[in-house]
Amino acid sequence: MNRRRFLGSCALGVGAVGGYIGWRRHSSPSTPDGVTVETKHVARDVLTEKAPRDTDFLEYQAEYRTAIAEPDVAERQLIDGGPVADFLAGTDFDSSYLIVVQNGMQSQMELVLETVSRRDSGLHLDVSVDAPQGGPDDLLVHSLLVRVTDRGEGTPETVSVDIEGYV
Repeated sequence: MNRRRFLGSCALGVGAVGGYIGWRRHSSPSTPDGVTVETKHVARDVLTEKAPRDTDFLEYQAEYRTAIAEPDVAERQLIDGGPVADFLAGTDFDSSYLIVVQNGMQSQMELVLETVSRRDSGLHLDVSVDAPQGGPDDLLVHSLLVRVTDRGEGTPETVSVDIEGYV
């Protein structure tokens, strides 16, 4: 094999991998009929001290989730600033509700919503960890804000979450 062909093949392989990563990062999650979602990942803890979470800080791979259906509860439990405030401003609580998914993991990772499915008593979210190669070995609470608009159902009684893809 000559050098130009080899380098061309390597470039195509790197381009394909980069395209897949970009597509995966920006593709819409799979949802049931009548459900639309919008997400915002924030690499910090977005909950205030008035939130119902038991611990002040999540340990590595520790998970927390909550559904918020009222604007006054959102204002009381979520830190009002930057991307959180913008996301809240775009939420019409008459037709939507928020799900906050939190996880303790390395700072350069990101939570990505993959699938939303209905269960008997609520919704189930499949979330993946988007992890770049390398990065510091530190611990940070990541928050994934999920705005759910469900034309068929109201706020779910329960929300379950599976997070996959830890490094």
